[in-house]
Amino acid sequence: MTLTPDTLRLLLVEDSHATAKSLTQLVQNSQFKLVELTVIESLEAALEQSVSLRADLMLLDLATFRGQSLAPVENLLKTLTELPLLILYDAQDQSLVQTLIPDGIQGSVQGWLLKETLSSVTLSHALQQIFEQIKNKSQWQEQIDELFGRVQQLECALDNTLLAVNQLYQHTALLENILSAVPDGIVFADLERRICKVNPAFSQIFDYPARAVLGQTTEHLYASPEAYRRQGQRCYSLHTEGNISVYEEHYRRREGQVFVGETVGTVIENFSGQKMGYLGIIRDISDRQQADLALEQSESLSRALLQAVPDQLLWMKPDGTYLTAKGRFLSSAQDFSQTTVYEYLPLELAKQQLYHVRRSLQTGEPQRYEHQVWRQGQKHYENICVVPYSEDSVLIGVRDITAAKRLEVRLRVTQERCRLLYQKTPIMLHSTDQEGRLVNVSDYWLQQLGYARHAVIGRNFSEFLTAESQPYAQAGGLPKYFSTGTCVDLPYQIVSKAGQVIDVLLSAVAERDDSGKIVRSLAVMTDVSERNRAVADLKASEARFHAFMDNSPALAFMKDAESGQLVYVNKPFEAFFQVDAADVLGKTDFEWLPLEVAEQNRRHDRQVMQLGYPLQLIESVPDSTGNPQDWLVSKFPCNDSGHQTLVGAVAVNITEQNA
Repeated sequence: MTLTPDTLRLLLVEDSHATAKSLTQLVQNSQFKLVELTVIESLEAALEQSVSLRADLMLLDLATFRGQSLAPVENLLKTLTELPLLILYDAQDQSLVQTLIPDGIQGSVQGWLLKETLSSVTLSHALQQIFEQIKNKSQWQEQIDELFGRVQQLECALDNTLLAVNQLYQHTALLENILSAVPDGIVFADLERRICKVNPAFSQIFDYPARAVLGQTTEHLYASPEAYRRQGQRCYSLHTEGNISVYEEHYRRREGQVFVGETVGTVIENFSGQKMGYLGIIRDISDRQQADLALEQSESLSRALLQAVPDQLLWMKPDGTYLTAKGRFLSSAQDFSQTTVYEYLPLELAKQQLYHVRRSLQTGEPQRYEHQVWRQGQKHYENICVVPYSEDSVLIGVRDITAAKRLEVRLRVTQERCRLLYQKTPIMLHSTDQEGRLVNVSDYWLQQLGYARHAVIGRNFSEFLTAESQPYAQAGGLPKYFSTGTCVDLPYQIVSKAGQVIDVLLSAVAERDDSGKIVRSLAVMTDVSERNRAVADLKASEARFHAFMDNSPALAFMKDAESGQLVYVNKPFEAFFQVDAADVLGKTDFEWLPLEVAEQNRRHDRQVMQLGYPLQLIESVPDSTGNPQDWLVSKFPCNDSGHQTLVGAVAVNITEQNA
C-alpha cells in the first residue's frame, strides 16, 4: 500500500448519510487529493471489501456500533493488520474508546479523532502523520530485509567455503596416505610424459629419489629407446580410447639393472573430461618369473590376499581354529596358533563368522559380510571377506571401514542440510527433469503461488505460465537454455493458485550427466511485479509532467545549482528562443547568452539558493533576434530523485505591460 498526498483512496464505514457527506467534504478540503471514496454502512461489508477495493485508508465511525457488542469492532481491528485505520468517535463514546485501547486491540489503528473537534486541518494533520509512519516503516523494513538477505548470503557462502576446504583437505590427505601405503610404484606424468608425482614405492623400485625425477621425462626409466617409443604409442591409444591397459614392460634402475614390471596404465581426466596426463602402477615381477611350483602356490596366496584387501589376515580351519593371523589390530607377540574364533570374537559374531567359513568351503565362492566390533575401547565397522584357500582352510580378510561409515553419516547429514537449505531459503527455487517436470520446489515457491507440494511435483512447469508466456518460453527461452545450459533473467508471467498473475525474472543452470546430456535444472525466480508496476507508474507520471509543462504558456527551465548548467527546458522555452533542447542542455547561460544577461541570471540563481525559498524577480533576457524582453521570473530551490540540488524557474513575458 502506497499512500501519498496526491493519491488517496478512502473506505468510509458510516451508516449515517449526513455524517458521511460531512466527512467527505472534510476530506476534500484537506491537503490530500481524494481519488476515490467508498462508503459502506455495515461492518461485515467492510471486512469483505477491504481487500478487493484496494483502499489506502479506512475511516471508521464508532457511532455506527453504539449499543452493539464490541466483538465486531475487535474482530475488525485484529483482521485488518495491513490496512491503516483511522477511528472517529463522539464524546459520548469516550468510554468505549478507553475500553478498546487498554485491551491492546490496536491492530492497524493509526489514530483516534474526536468528531466534535474534527476539521479539515485536524484531518489533514492526522492523514499526514499516517503517511509519514507508513513511509518510515516501509523504508526501515526494506533496509532490514536487505541486511537480512546479505547476512544469509554471507552465511551460505561461508558454509560452502568451509565445506569445500574441509573436503579438499580430507581428499588430499587420503590421497597422500594411499600413495604412501601402496607397495607398487606409482608414477604420474603429464601429456608431454614429464614426471609430476611418484610415491615412496617408486623410489624403492627404481632407486631414484623423487627430487631426481620430477620434471624429467620417463625415457630414462625404460630399458631401451624402443620400449619408450612403444609406450608412447600405447599412451596415444589410451588418450584416444580412454582404456586401462595392463602389460609387462622392461625397466631400468638407476644403477642400470633391468627388471620386468607388471604395469597398469591409464589416462587421468579432470571432472570436465579434459585429459590431464598418464598414470602408471608398476610392480617388480622379476622374481615371480623365475619361481617354481612353490612360488606358484605363493602367487595363489597373493591373489587371495589381493581379493581380501585386508587390514587383518586370518587363516582358519572350518572348526573355528586359527592357524595364523597378521594385522594392525594384533600385537606382534600374539600367537594365534590353535586359538579359536570364540576366544577372539563375541559369541554372536563368532557364530556369524563360522557360518560364512563353512558356506565358502561348500560353494567355493568368496563370502562377504559386515559386522560391528569394539576394539581398543572404540566401536569399529569391519568388512569381512572369506576366501577358500584349501580343502579344509580359508583366508579371512578383515578391512576396517569405520572411516567410510562415518563419512557416509557426514554425507547424509550434509545432504539433509542442503535439502533443508533448498526448501527453507526465502527464494522461489524449483528443479525440473529433462522433460520440464517439477521434481522439487522450495517452501517459498509454494507460499508465493499458494500450492501444496504434492499438488505441483510431477507437473510441467509451463502449466504455471500465462498463455502469453508459454509461446515465448517454447520459442525463445527453452531453445536457448538447452543450447547453452544456462539462462539469465528471462521475463515470464506465472499464475498463482488464486489466479494472481506474477511478473518474474527466471534464471536457470543445467546439471549434466557424463555424456553432457542435460538431466536436471535448477531455477530461481525473482518477483518483479511491484518493480514493473512502479516503472509503469513512473513513466505515466513523467508523461503527465511533460504534457503539462509543454502546454503551459510560461517558459520553464531547471539548472544545476552548483554548475549553472541547464538540465531541463520545456517546449515554450524552445519555441521562444528558437533552439532545440539538445543544443542548450548541459550548457551554462554564459555559453549562449550575452555576458551581462548571464551574470544577472547567475546572481539571481545564487540568491535563491542562499535564501532557500522562492523569489519573484524581473530579468531582462533578449529574444532570438536580440530584442530585449522583460520577464517576471519565479525561481525556487528543489532536488531531483537523485538528490541533485537544482534551481527551478517559471518565466512570463511582461514586456508589453511595461511598455
